[in-house]
Amino acid sequence: MRYFISNNIKNTLFKSDLYEIISEEEAIELLMKEPILGLDTETTGFDPHTKELLSVQIGTFDFQVCIDVKNCNFDKFRVLFEDNTKLFLLQNAKFDLKFFYKKQIVIQNIFDTYLAERLLYLGYPFNHRGFSLKALGNNYLNVDIDKSVRGAIFYEGLSDRVIVYGCDDVKYLIPIYKKQLDALEEKDLLKAISLENEFVKVLAYIEFCGIKLDKDKWNNRLQKNLSLLKQSENDLNDWVLNHLPDSQFVNRNLQGDLFSGFDTSKYCNINWDSPLQVIELFKLLGFNLLIKDKKTGKYKYSVEANVIESQASISSITPLYLKYKGYAKDVSTYGYNFIESINPTTNRIHTQFNQLVDTGRLSSGGKNKDTGEKYINFQNIPADEETRECFIASEGYILCDCDYTAQEDLVFTELSQEPKLIDFYNDKTSKRDGHSFVAKICYPDILKDIEEINVKKEFPKLRANAKKAKFAIHYGGNAYTISKNLNISKEEGERIEKAYLKGFTGINQYFQKVKDNMWKRGYILISELTGHKRFLSSYEELLKIRNNKNSAFWEEYRRLKNKNPNDEEIIKIKEGFKKIADYERDALNTPVQGTAALITKVAAIKYFNHLLEKNLLFKVLIINIVHDEILLEIPIQIAEKEAKNLQKAMEDAGKIFVKIVTLKAEPLLSNHWIH
Repeated sequence: MRYFISNNIKNTLFKSDLYEIISEEEAIELLMKEPILGLDTETTGFDPHTKELLSVQIGTFDFQVCIDVKNCNFDKFRVLFEDNTKLFLLQNAKFDLKFFYKKQIVIQNIFDTYLAERLLYLGYPFNHRGFSLKALGNNYLNVDIDKSVRGAIFYEGLSDRVIVYGCDDVKYLIPIYKKQLDALEEKDLLKAISLENEFVKVLAYIEFCGIKLDKDKWNNRLQKNLSLLKQSENDLNDWVLNHLPDSQFVNRNLQGDLFSGFDTSKYCNINWDSPLQVIELFKLLGFNLLIKDKKTGKYKYSVEANVIESQASISSITPLYLKYKGYAKDVSTYGYNFIESINPTTNRIHTQFNQLVDTGRLSSGGKNKDTGEKYINFQNIPADEETRECFIASEGYILCDCDYTAQEDLVFTELSQEPKLIDFYNDKTSKRDGHSFVAKICYPDILKDIEEINVKKEFPKLRANAKKAKFAIHYGGNAYTISKNLNISKEEGERIEKAYLKGFTGINQYFQKVKDNMWKRGYILISELTGHKRFLSSYEELLKIRNNKNSAFWEEYRRLKNKNPNDEEIIKIKEGFKKIADYERDALNTPVQGTAALITKVAAIKYFNHLLEKNLLFKVLIINIVHDEILLEIPIQIAEKEAKNLQKAMEDAGKIFVKIVTLKAEPLLSNHWIH
């Protein structure tokens, strides 16, 4: 049965075949009897600050209530929505929650069917199964949920067919939930979905709060970088004119006139933003620009910064070009788009977060597929002072930035159980330098007699190299990765890798264990504590290739490979080898990054619940999360107290996941974002 609530209809006794009209009180009485309720909304758009909530649909498979929000006393339903004994089921909850936050309604217990499906198939291609409500209806219930009416509310209002459409979206949520619950239990993902259901409330709050940008400071920064970009372009042009004056990249001005003083001097004709033109130049200079495309597996020419940097010694143009690329990227990524993204109602920037990605980390930015609106990526904002000081607190508020100290290093230590790393991080005798400690491992001959405390001052280059090598190895890299990242020979890369793994003997054992477990299970275990998993989408296929010990098969493979390398079967096996290598590398870095992200998620949940408990929600704002960092905007009067509360939440979260070493968090208060 469908019910409709609106004070815009005079005859409240009216009944039809489609729905029955009831009062707010009748609806609340009916709904309060149910422990689990499906919930959905219809709105005038996607932005909760500029658009409005039009209707709320709520109910079970047997009955649904459609609430005409604009034409009833919606606040009466607050007692229902804030009832912490009830479980509310939503599809893509983050969207709906923000419209409830606008009315300062916090739904405490939720289950997001979208997040559940993402967890069940994390690691599979996005189009593998589909995560929409329509896809879930088909996959679990063999029901075709009609979505053709979607958007009709914008021009029809709450017409009969819109009411039916909204109710049907709610009707199937409980049956889908029950099917998903069985699947989650089977894959041991109940803890994982519980955590993600809690975190989506926090993420919706962060998106709702937004962050304030000082437009004048941002404009000044942009103009400075535009000027530097222009100067960098001039330096490149001058280099070409000086080094290649007679090449195809130089023209003479033949349009001189009275006003230009009949200037017929030479000029560089390269558009430095055109890859095709720049490729021709660097090919002429002797650069090897052929790289394998990660998506297609085919070779292509590239003048990306990493390609040019790895061949820096070939030409003196390299630092000039890299400088230009840096300024160009900064201007395009951190330019006028930030100012254009400021919400006209809140005067703040509101982004979108992706809660579940294959690495286990958060991501942000992207584009709204329905509106085409692009969102700012707050995960990669440069950490330099000039950029961060553009993000400010509102009047009467102050920003608190709290981040973990060496979070991923300590997570790696916890996971690997490497004795030397444990001893190092538990050494309380002095303030030791981690990168200097690693440098002595990587360069035993050079630094054997050098005190650790002196490495940073006397051998900064070796320390920097050791730092890069450590991260490369921890994230599944090898000698080639090290040589590429450090711009050194492959032989030197091999020496550093061997020295590192010899110095930390427990790491190789840990790596092998992780890879063996992955192939045994068919997934990468992101966290043993929460059960988060990243599944291998082509597991059976890859396992067959990896475990094939038939010598005759491999002899035939090598014969065909040499005879016809483009054979379909040969290509398929080669692609399999690449996937195997990629998965084995991911098996090493995903648990570290994923566990670190989970720690920050739990910390954010703890602090959000603290705000809810102390009635500080909508007063203290959580405005960003970047990897191991949480950013707040706090009323000045309570700033120091809340900074300590955030620190406690973060350190308490750390203790859940990291037990053999101590994970510390450091809060900093400032008028602008400080890191």
